[in-house]
Amino acid sequence: MPELKVLLAGTDERDLTKLDEYRAIGGYDGVPKARAMTPQAFDTIGDEGPEFTLLMARRMTSGNVVLLGEIPFDNKLMKRAFDRLEEQGHG
Repeated sequence: MPELKVLLAGTDERDLTKLDEYRAIGGYDGVPKARAMTPQAFDTIGDEGPEFTLLMARRMTSGNVVLLGEIPFDNKLMKRAFDRLEEQGHG
């Protein structure tokens, strides 16, 4: 499983369940950029493209969920998302 080795590379040296360790490897680096993104309306997503799509959303401090955008199609990412949904009991 070479993909798993790449995914877990460097995790033997760090306990990534600890917040400081996660931050030390760059965890959360994208959060300020994501918070600065302007929410979009669902109707801004084009009607062309594959049958299934992944969307990025943000849960605001109010609890409302806003759309940030559509993720370009990636077969591996899509499979991972489907697997996660199945793990949660969907499907």
